[in-house]
Amino acid sequence: MATDRTFTATYLHAQEAALLKQRLLDAGYRLTGPDDSFSAIGQDVSATYHKTGTLLVQGKAVQLFLDAFLKEIVGARYDKPVIGSDEAGKGDYFGPLVVAAAWADRWAAEALLEAGVQDSKKLSDAAVARIADEIITACPHSVIAIGPKRYNELHARLHNLNKILAWAHARAIENVLEQRDCTLAVIDQFGDPALVTDALMEKGKKLHLRQEPRAERELVVAAASILARAEFLKQLKELEKLYSMRFPKGAFEVEDAGRQFVKTYGEDKLPQVAKWHFKTTKKILGGEQLELGQ
Repeated sequence: MATDRTFTATYLHAQEAALLKQRLLDAGYRLTGPDDSFSAIGQDVSATYHKTGTLLVQGKAVQLFLDAFLKEIVGARYDKPVIGSDEAGKGDYFGPLVVAAAWADRWAAEALLEAGVQDSKKLSDAAVARIADEIITACPHSVIAIGPKRYNELHARLHNLNKILAWAHARAIENVLEQRDCTLAVIDQFGDPALVTDALMEKGKKLHLRQEPRAERELVVAAASILARAEFLKQLKELEKLYSMRFPKGAFEVEDAGRQFVKTYGEDKLPQVAKWHFKTTKKILGGEQLELGQ
């Protein structure tokens, strides 16, 4: 017996939503709402589209809805392959910085949709791990993980997080280009757009690189965000196992864990698990924050 299910897509473009709306009308769905958003009710399924790009599908016939309408509409966007790149751990005090890139053509895009890909920030840790396994099967990809020790060395030398991000995005994209040809890459916008362009090597220089706010609304970028988050969570757990303590995610309410770590292992070990340049370090140490290496 089919059970109720909820599916959320956060990346539907306005023109795709208009096409979906018309096809739902043609299929006999009952639609309500203004022109730029709508609710649709069919047999054992309902769908609500918001002008922000979010589509919420609920009911026992969610899979039939995806197969009949959404896969074809979203998949058409990938008639020409696209690379998406995103990062995780940038705002987390403990753990690595991770950048991932994924490649999708029409077939892969449909597989990503089937897997339930959406912005990783909207998913539980368990869902991130499960969906990441499906993405790995569906898409050529690359994951660049910069552990805390290496991250701190790079930041002490460059004094600029965006330069580290640009290098990692460029390497991940180049690694994917070694596996598949592509002419378009999409990443979340940060800092000066030229940073990533300048960091790309020969293969990457031939790409059209599109940097835009909230790029995770693009399906393949959302897939990259899940791969990056999954690796971040994996490495954070490895640190917890190594040091036999819990490291909270994020940058808030982490001071107690930091103080406990320093008490147990010493101040000199903190750069092995945390991003030293965060203001959190000063709070943990209870005094002036030194440049790493001083």
